[in-house]
This record gives sequence, C-alpha cells and structure tokens, in this order.
Amino acid sequence: MPMTAAQVKQKWLNRSTAAGQDWVDGIQNLTENPAEKAIAKADYWQQRVSSEDAKSKFKSSLGAVKLSDIKAKVAKLGASRYTSGITASADKFEKRIAPVLEHIAAGKSEFDRRVILTIDDSAQKAADWVRYMATYKRAA
Repeated sequence: MPMTAAQVKQKWLNRSTAAGQDWVDGIQNLTENPAEKAIAKADYWQQRVSSEDAKSKFKSSLGAVKLSDIKAKVAKLGASRYTSGITASADKFEKRIAPVLEHIAAGKSEFDRRVILTIDDSAQKAADWVRYMATYKRAA
C-alpha cells in the first residue's frame, strides 16, 4: 500500500532533521566550489530563465502564494528563525555595507557644501544625490 502524504511528510521530517550533521559534514567535505561550477553554466542559466516557459512557471508559482499563508508561516516559525539568520550574517553585512558608507561619505562632503536658498535648490540637491548614489557599484 502506498504511503499517504502525511506519512511521507513525517518520514521526510524524521530523516531531514536527523541529517543535520550529515549536511554540515557534506559541506565541509566539498573539494570543489559549487559557485564556480554554477558560474561555468551561466549561459545555460540565462537561456533557461529567459525562456517563456520559465516566465510562465515563475508567475504561476508566485501566483499560488497567498498572503495569509505567508503570515501563518511566520506566525508558526516565529522571530527566532529570522534573528538567528541575521546574527549569523552580521559580519558579512558589515563587510558589504562598509564600501557603501565610504561612497556616501565621499559624496556627502560635496553635497554638504551646497547652498540651499530655494525649494528648487533643495529639489536639485535631492535629485543630484539620487544620481550620485546610482553611481555606486559593488566591487566584484
């Protein structure tokens, strides 16, 4: 007799949660960088995600997501899942935000010297700041 969906779910939960250390060990035992292997297939990826079929699947999958489901999942999981991810990524965030802050500081000195006499001056300064910030490019 085939397993029911509930039985398959329970088996999946049992096996997956028990395999946490196996997952960690597998990552530690990698000898090739999976990101480099993915980069080698960039043209194939672009071709696939640019297809009409990919667009249709993307829209269909997202169309199946209900706001009530999102809210229920967050209520079930709670904030600890979010905060543990944030905590684990804090150093990476710091490394990524540092050059942005340097870019801001470099532009701020010029923009702080501007004299604002009219609303048009203020609007121009804001528009120029947006254009300046658009020149920021993250290092590869």
